[in-house]
This record gives sequence, C-alpha cells and structure tokens, in this order.
Amino acid sequence: IRNADTRSGQHGVGKIQPFRPVGIEHSRHGKTHAHQHTCQHQGDLRADSFADQAAEKRAQAEKILRREMEKHPDLPEVIVGAEVFYFSGIAESSVLPELRLGDTNYILIEMPTVYWTERMYKDLENIWRKQDLIPVVAHVDRYITPWRTHRIPERLAELPVLVQANASFFTSNSTRRTAMRLLKQRRIHLLGSDCHDLTHRPPNLGDAVALIQKKFGPEMISWINSQEEEVWESRNI
Repeated sequence: IRNADTRSGQHGVGKIQPFRPVGIEHSRHGKTHAHQHTCQHQGDLRADSFADQAAEKRAQAEKILRREMEKHPDLPEVIVGAEVFYFSGIAESSVLPELRLGDTNYILIEMPTVYWTERMYKDLENIWRKQDLIPVVAHVDRYITPWRTHRIPERLAELPVLVQANASFFTSNSTRRTAMRLLKQRRIHLLGSDCHDLTHRPPNLGDAVALIQKKFGPEMISWINSQEEEVWESRNI
C-alpha cells in the first residue's frame, strides 16, 4: 500500500495520510502484511545530503506510524520502504541500500513512461549485480502503451527482477484481458493497491483477487502469495 509521500517539495516531508482505516480495509481483504512507502525522485538521490535526509524522514514517519499502530492490534504488519524513481546510472548510487523494503533484499523501482532503452534494462540488472538488491518494478501496468511495440514484459522476464501490477489492472474492463494473460505467463508476480486513502485511491485488492481466483482458481492466488512471502522472508531479522 502507499500512504506516505515526501513530494511536497524537493526535499520536504509531506503529510502522513491516515493509516488505520486503510490498514483495516487491507486486513478485510485478507492481507497480513502491508508495505508503506515514500517516493524518492532522482533530484533527491543526487543530492549530497540525501542519505541523511532520507533516513531522518523515514524515521520520523515510521515513529508516528508505529505509535499509532500500537493502539490498534487489528492492523496488518507494516514494512516501510521507498519507491525510487529510475534515473540513468541508478545502480551506482550508494543510497539504494537505505531505500530497501524494510530490511529485505528488495527495492521498489518506478520506471519512467517513455521508451525503455537498453541502458535502462542494464541498470535494472546491475542493481542486482552491483548492489545485491532485487528490483521490484512498480505498477508495470502503467506502461501498457509501450508494451505494444517494445516488449517490456518479455525483457523483464529475462532479468533478476519481480514485477508488480496494481489491482486496477485486473478490475478494469479495458485492461483485464492483458493482465490475466501476463499473470498466466508468470510475468506479474506481486499485486498492489497503490492505495492513498479511502476515497481517491481506496483499497481494491479484494476485487482483483476475486477476479483472479474466478479465472484461474485458488492455485494462482497461492502462487502470488508465495511470491510475496519470498520478499518478506528475505528480511534480516
């Protein structure tokens, strides 16, 4: 899920949106884990003081979140991370380990909605080779137009990455067929809600799961859950 946003300025801390109602909704959809992330863009990552700023922002946000969660034992477990916007040479950034999904070996990467060059694919591979981090390509459904000519799903299948799609990819009548085909081919590994709140982008994982189960049966849901567990179980705890 997505509840914290630091894009209220180049380096400013944005508002922390109410988590409890969103967390409860995810619990109702059967989720026992939730990922809360902030968004970090290339201008931030290239700032000399970014690492210290990022650590301070995340610590501040997580402190508030954990304090509130103690009051509500019905919430899912939350792992805090960042959604990192791609930039050329990202695999060389010394900041990346600070932006992992909690203390896992995975990092959430948001790709640009442009033609994906060979350098971009190589950078994704090098995040794994040079940083020993596995990229999770966020909301791959947003790149539906380039797919028609640039074979993004096929290329990603050749790389050491996981691919995440939003639930809306499966619930929308206009994209459901493509979503189901890619899932059947195991070119989508993780589902996300991209949830911001209960109105603008409410939790919708339950709707997507119901459609997937109707199409493929409970075995496909079990497979998706196994991909999720692989991420969580890589934590150094």
